[in-house]
Amino acid sequence: MKALAATMINHLRAWYAWDAAAPLASSRYRRHWINLGWLLAGGLVVSVPLFYRAAFGLIVADHDVHVRLIQRGIEQGVWPVHFMFHAIVYGLAGFNQDYVHLAWAAVVLLTTCVIAKAWLTYALLVRHGPRLETASFEDGYGVSQATLLVLVTAMLMLSAPIVRPWFAHRIYLGQISPNIWHNPTTIVCCPLVILLFFAAARFLRLGRLGDLVAVGLLAALSVLAKPNYFL
Repeated sequence: MKALAATMINHLRAWYAWDAAAPLASSRYRRHWINLGWLLAGGLVVSVPLFYRAAFGLIVADHDVHVRLIQRGIEQGVWPVHFMFHAIVYGLAGFNQDYVHLAWAAVVLLTTCVIAKAWLTYALLVRHGPRLETASFEDGYGVSQATLLVLVTAMLMLSAPIVRPWFAHRIYLGQISPNIWHNPTTIVCCPLVILLFFAAARFLRLGRLGDLVAVGLLAALSVLAKPNYFL
């Protein structure tokens, strides 16, 4: 089992390095690293205040409910079936059942997942986006292609259903949203399912065993985070 786990981790690491991170690894792409820094800063500015308010009950969301579920799991031994968020938060809190410690750990985890989602999105746009002549692109649009990609990433991270004034209290009902902010388990699942989608696409394209192993591992992790996507 230990050898199998090591093999799966190595395959996943090799696949991710090739498919997503490789375009950012060269010194030629210094601009991309700067853009990742901007995405980090933006993720912190947007996520920390929002998740703080949600975790401490200052706005209506599911975050405080899930923190209470962690406390219930500690006290009664009854944990949600998809327990990844709860287990990681409990560990980040130093296995402390105090609500404040757990809430701050949730803020840290969720902010990290949002930043990971942004970085993955940007890396995949760099990897799979159209290759344009840099000079002609900048002359035509006034910005570099790398700058355009980071702006597209930022828009993708913030895009949401249009709020209908007569139905504002049910913004998600009947509408598909690429971004969910009120539910912590969905936020944790997002980076995993992005990787899962591209691992599956790569396996269907190339049929390699290593990609199939990555699909299985990522599918299992996504189910533990939130089974909705897998279902």
